[in-house]
Amino acid sequence: MRILDRIESLLENVIEGKNRKGHPQIQPVQIGKKLAKTMEANRRVSIAKTYVPNIYVIRLHPSQLQGLESLQQTLITELKGFLLEKAEEKNLSFIGRLELSFAASPDLEPGSVDITAAFLEAGPLSTAEYSALEQGSSGTERTQVFTLQEVGRGQPVLVIQGKEPQSAYRISSGRQSIGRSLKCDLVIDDPSASRIHAWLEPIDGKWRLIDNNSTNGTFVNEQRIDERVLDDGDQIRIGTIIMVFQAGDR
Repeated sequence: MRILDRIESLLENVIEGKNRKGHPQIQPVQIGKKLAKTMEANRRVSIAKTYVPNIYVIRLHPSQLQGLESLQQTLITELKGFLLEKAEEKNLSFIGRLELSFAASPDLEPGSVDITAAFLEAGPLSTAEYSALEQGSSGTERTQVFTLQEVGRGQPVLVIQGKEPQSAYRISSGRQSIGRSLKCDLVIDDPSASRIHAWLEPIDGKWRLIDNNSTNGTFVNEQRIDERVLDDGDQIRIGTIIMVFQAGDR
């Protein structure tokens, strides 16, 4: 039996009971599809992997959440299995242990489902992080890594070496972070990279690379640097990852 079919069976009696009270029906497939959609919408592309959030809060109207109270843990187990299955199908990676929970949201219409997601590498959610989740803010942005064909002509990029198909990080406006942390703009999937390893910042129509006191150093053309204004064609190495800077038309 498919996972969503098992969930359907588990909820059938509870849902029917609620429907007799005039509440719109919540279909298990509705929750499952919304989870999968939220997971994919918040994916972050690193040098070697595509990561997705591992913390999900499923928000329902309080009256319908109350009706699910006796089945919440079983339902969570089934939904975790469904999400893990979807992630495996699409070659997506969780940054840490997958966690799902339910929360009441009085402002939701009965029958509606709202899901918020976040990345959590280790340790419990802080009060502020959990509050942001409850209010519907994921706190995540996508790292802009594309195939070279997808990158617009004339844009400054870091072309990532040794990856097929060949990919590039599209440099946007403003200061940008590079490192191992999923909070960085460009995620470096390499254990020798520091969590926030370096910064890219605009200066007089060019781009400056600044080492962030990293443990293993930042290299431009195989010279360790503290900071360097980049020229077109400069080769940058962070850990074992090599990138070539292309200035584009500025």
